[in-house]
Amino acid sequence: MGGTASTRRQRPREVAHALLDAVLRDRRPLDDALADSAGFSALSERDRALVRHLTATTLRRLGQIDALFAGFVERPLPDRAASARNALRLGAADILFLRTPAHAAVNEAVGLLRTPAARRYRGLANAVLRRLARESGALPREQDAAPLNTPDWLWRSWVEAYGEDIARSVAEAHLAEPPLDITAASEPDEWARRLEAEILPTGSLRRAAAPVGNLPGFRDGGWWGQDAAAARGGGHDAIEARNDPDWPAPLRRSSPFLTHPVFNSHHAELQMMRYLKRLERKDLGLDTSMIPLGSCTMKLNAAVEMEPVTWPAFGGVHPYVPVGQDQAQ
Repeated sequence: MGGTASTRRQRPREVAHALLDAVLRDRRPLDDALADSAGFSALSERDRALVRHLTATTLRRLGQIDALFAGFVERPLPDRAASARNALRLGAADILFLRTPAHAAVNEAVGLLRTPAARRYRGLANAVLRRLARESGALPREQDAAPLNTPDWLWRSWVEAYGEDIARSVAEAHLAEPPLDITAASEPDEWARRLEAEILPTGSLRRAAAPVGNLPGFRDGGWWGQDAAAARGGGHDAIEARNDPDWPAPLRRSSPFLTHPVFNSHHAELQMMRYLKRLERKDLGLDTSMIPLGSCTMKLNAAVEMEPVTWPAFGGVHPYVPVGQDQAQ
């Protein structure tokens, strides 16, 4: 029985709870926690989408959620109850922002409090979340979401640098899941239909965020992820020009490109730096395999090929040597 229990597949909200603990308690980036979570990988595609959405929403709305709890509870939960606090936060996000039926959200959140240390908070969690469900209609609207969900130091910095109106716009944009912008290799209307996307004035497609590897056409090179602001031209003509028969044949693309997941897997500077570090550890870093500075030609030369430049006979020529004596014979 012990072996069976240890291999039991986790429910989606159990996985979300573990991810929230990893981010808020262990200080790990969410993308890293997702990549290392066996429970997340074992879920169906639909449940993975739910877990990611619930966890990200909880993190985006953390300031609002904590402010509500502060008004409901006389004394904050102690530091040792961090995991119980995160279960309450998930339940609140479920009720307030995912609009999950109250009875289901409360039962799921209370059910997360399984350890002996967490069980003592089940009664509190049940009472607080049920009250939250009763008053959920008005509570979020009464809050000033932009500064509540932004760290104080960052909010003050934005206001000082850009003014409150722009700072508020930036903070409010962070509360929504960013869409996925797509550039189609051809037939944007057909791809818009297949991907359930809208066509933007630039000719790019835009749809709700989703793992690109799970969407039709990505691995076949039918489209690629590209921010609409970076797309060339303005409309279908710019997109379809790649296959224009008037273009010289050598310039027309005839094969898929950028289809490897690495080209659409790293969406943040931290992720990109960690990817480069992993390459470096395999002796594939720019600082160990190639010269990162200099002309474009130098960038394509391995360091060992540039070694002769360091030879005294080549690089240490006396500055006053006569012109006729510094040439190779």
